[in-house]
Amino acid sequence: MTDLRKAAEMALEAWGWDISEPRRKMFRERMEALRQALTQTEQKKEWVGLTEDEVWELVDQSLSKKWGFLDEQAFAKAIEAKLKEKNT
Repeated sequence: MTDLRKAAEMALEAWGWDISEPRRKMFRERMEALRQALTQTEQKKEWVGLTEDEVWELVDQSLSKKWGFLDEQAFAKAIEAKLKEKNT
């Protein structure tokens, strides 16, 4: 069992309707273990950025057809979507 899966199962096991202090403490500890396992997993992956060609393609897609200016919101969303696609 991976550290990530073990930490997730422990956190989920701690979740419940009991809101007593011991239960909350156990949940916080297990959520921290889950965060640490996720961080370690994320650190193992190398970040993949955008190439210059990809950036220009996104610029072209984000240009307003009517006015010819860059739609900044569309451009930001396009960048976010492309990075998520490449890094998940």
